[in-house]
Amino acid sequence: MKNINPPHEVRDQAKLDAMIASLQAGHQLPAIVICHDLALTGSHRIAAWDACNMDYEIIDIDDDEYISTMIDIGLDYEIDTLCDFNIFCESLYNSTNRDDLKKALSDQF
Repeated sequence: MKNINPPHEVRDQAKLDAMIASLQAGHQLPAIVICHDLALTGSHRIAAWDACNMDYEIIDIDDDEYISTMIDIGLDYEIDTLCDFNIFCESLYNSTNRDDLKKALSDQF
């Protein structure tokens, strides 16, 4: 299992519990979007997969996608730290032509 840092802590226990129950029932969760080891989506999904001792389904964006999205939202990719993942995800969703990425981001903002 790859060690991935979630974008934030679990904030909704009921949401996490529902995801765990869904996984235990054999359902799948949407993929999480990552850049290297930083998750841009999926804090609750990561916790649910961890609770079920399951591997994450991931979609990795490359450095060019990360950099161009940081620039699009007005941040300097070399010195700024990404704090608002929803704004980043919305910009990435609007700028990508990748269907897999759009699907993974569709419920993030």
